[in-house]
Order: sequence, then C-alpha cells, then structure tokens
Amino acid sequence: MISDLIRWNHTQSFTVPKYVPTTSEYSKEFKFDKDDAYLLDHKIDGRSLFPATGYICLAWEALAAKLQKNFKEMPVAIEDFKIHRAIVIVPSVLIKIFVNILDSSGRFEIIEGKTLVASGRVSECKNMTFQESDPKYSGNDLSVSGRDLYDELKRTGYEYGPYFQNLVESNIEGTGGLVMWRNKWIPFLDSLLLFFGLLSDDLGFCLPTGALSFKIDPNLLKLLPARTVIQKKGHCCSK
Repeated sequence: MISDLIRWNHTQSFTVPKYVPTTSEYSKEFKFDKDDAYLLDHKIDGRSLFPATGYICLAWEALAAKLQKNFKEMPVAIEDFKIHRAIVIVPSVLIKIFVNILDSSGRFEIIEGKTLVASGRVSECKNMTFQESDPKYSGNDLSVSGRDLYDELKRTGYEYGPYFQNLVESNIEGTGGLVMWRNKWIPFLDSLLLFFGLLSDDLGFCLPTGALSFKIDPNLLKLLPARTVIQKKGHCCSK
C-alpha cells in the first residue's frame, strides 16, 4: 500500500498560534455584620437568602473593576441571567463569592464554595436609551399600598425586613408604582423585581429566577427627582 511509502519529516519545528480563552476573576467577601448586615432582611420561608439582585450587582461590580471604572457611574446590561442555586446567609458567618468574566464574550459565572450559583452575560451599556416619554403613573383608589403588599407577601413566605421594604405603592395591575431609593442598589433592584412577581399567574406570587435583559443606568437615577415613577416596560431598569 502507498501509506507504507510515506514518512513524516519531524526535523523542523514551527510555532503555531493557540487560542486560550482568558477570564477576569473578581471576588468579594460578606460577613453580614455592620455594612452588609442589611442583606439578612432578604428572608424567605424563615431563611435569609442572598438576593438575586446581589448577583446582578456583583457582575456589575466585577466588570467595572475589570475596566477600572466606578460601577456607580457605569451603565450596564445583564443578559441571559440565570440563578442556579440559592445561598443561605447567616449573621457573622463569612462567605466569599467569585465572579469570573470571559474576556471574549462577557459571559460570567458566579461561584460560591466551588459551586455555580448564577450565570449570564455582562457588558458596559454605552449610549443607553429608554422610552422617549416619561412614564405616567398616579395613585388612585385602585392602588395597593406597600404595607398591604408586604403583609400579603409575608403570608406566602416572603418575610422582607425593613431594608427590603422599598415598594411604596403599586397600581392594581402591577404595571407601575412608586419605589423608594435608599442609597443601596441591591434592595432597590429587588423592589423593582416585585413588579414582575406581582403579575405572576394564578398559582400565586413568585419571583423570577432569571432575566433575558436587565439594564441599569446609575447616572440617570441621580437626575431623577423624589417620587419619580417606576414602570415595568419589558426590561427591569432604574428608570
């Protein structure tokens, strides 16, 4: 056969490119005392759980650190976000969370205890645009107060403490309302997610475990006056 007559010449070596995907790792520790004790107010079925919006903020902070920017001034887009498991948090018990961002695509994985807890894609959102006209909302007889909403949530196992009770009121459809800004992004974004849970199906209230698109412009929030309206418009955003 002809193959018996062929021999490879290995006397020369050549350098060839090898693609190795690179990642940027960011980590943050939480002890749930002093500055981060407020996270314990996110309680469901008697247990304090690390909030879903905490993962969103971690991805946001990790990208800002990678780009050497202040996350509180950098608009961001989170896409294909998914929670894989919950983290139970306990007062004064240290946990360390890692965020790995793939440089080529912006895909990120959030790890705690060597286990994947959340994933998605994160990118700096330049030239972000929202709806052209300001959202319209006015309280009326069909509005539901935040106190009544949180009382109802408590009966279904969502025992939000004071730091996470930022929803002031909502219309009866759950499509618009007032949310209080208290200088903490995690509880504020968590309150916005309630608008998606309030209009869940007849099976009862439930919070989403993922989001196709989540856009935040912190600079816009600084320009808004007190009692600015928050409306749900397909994306959950800080407007």
